[in-house]
Amino acid sequence: MLPQEPGVPQEPGVPQEPGVPQEPGASEESRALRALQASRAQGVREDLQVLLHLNPAPPAQATLPLLTAAIRSASVVLALADRKSDTLLLRVNSEDHDQLLVLKAYDEIHPGQGENAGRAGREACALLRLAQAGVCVPGLVASGTHALLRHYVQGPTARDLHWDAALARQLAEWVFRCHEALAVEGIDAARACRAAETSRVAEATDAGQHTVHRAKHRAEHRAKQSGLGRSWLVGDMNLGNFVLDVGSGRLCGIDMGDTRIGDPLDDVGEACMRIVGRRPGFTADRWECAVAFASCYGSLVGSAEYVLSKVPERASASLRQMAVWRNDPFMAEVADAFPFLWDEALRSFRGLNKRGHSTDR
Repeated sequence: MLPQEPGVPQEPGVPQEPGVPQEPGASEESRALRALQASRAQGVREDLQVLLHLNPAPPAQATLPLLTAAIRSASVVLALADRKSDTLLLRVNSEDHDQLLVLKAYDEIHPGQGENAGRAGREACALLRLAQAGVCVPGLVASGTHALLRHYVQGPTARDLHWDAALARQLAEWVFRCHEALAVEGIDAARACRAAETSRVAEATDAGQHTVHRAKHRAEHRAKQSGLGRSWLVGDMNLGNFVLDVGSGRLCGIDMGDTRIGDPLDDVGEACMRIVGRRPGFTADRWECAVAFASCYGSLVGSAEYVLSKVPERASASLRQMAVWRNDPFMAEVADAFPFLWDEALRSFRGLNKRGHSTDR
């Protein structure tokens, strides 16, 4: 049985959506593709009609034959998801052997971050940029206004793996490389620490001079500006969106459908919340994995302490958002308790480390 994957105007930092040029100078292969798409309009089942409106991803000489094969021979193996997109696993006969591809189609009925009209294009661009940077993602085959076609990644999802500190660090390294590849501005924890300290000193000075209004303004400004920088985010750190690829043994991020520009700490906080909360949730082992994830990510950006200090507010914000989505009051209570529980976990693991060092001596 196959393991299951879950399922506009251009914005700053995003390249133009890939596609085959439709000008008179278009290649013979691309003209042949358009002719095939036109001729198959009545012969493709309804849920695969979007294939007729896709353009091959670069390099087209590698992806155009696979898109052509999908239009000619695709059959649906199973539906992988239908909440944020209609996601189908397809079997395609290409060059006399079968391949598995994933077709994702977005429309106005599927919720997500930002405008649905641009989600397919944003996800396609993110996958291309990540692949070019050597980050492990599924290979993009084709994309269009409302859909994309990509390779299937076979393997268990991170949600179903046994979690330990090593897996947590592997996920942290993937997320860091993702943020680095999709950065809109530099990601720098040391700079963030200096900015936060400068703001605190100025705020204390203002308060000491009884300029309450100015101190409040600085505090609000600091709250808005604090963070690691700006990057296109994963946007949905559900552990089902990461697969341990059986072919390469690498952790692969398979879903960038909710990507948006934001502070990388938002992904980090949500990841910690997901790690801690995944059943069996809130155990000592889960807290240890979340701390290992945040510490590793922090070390990669330049300050583990800074990132660890920012996790509670970001994780709590993710929990509150999820409580609204799920209409779950208990989750809102967990959000209120998360900062205390996080501090307790940090103290516990730091105490264990100190005792370990003492024993070593």
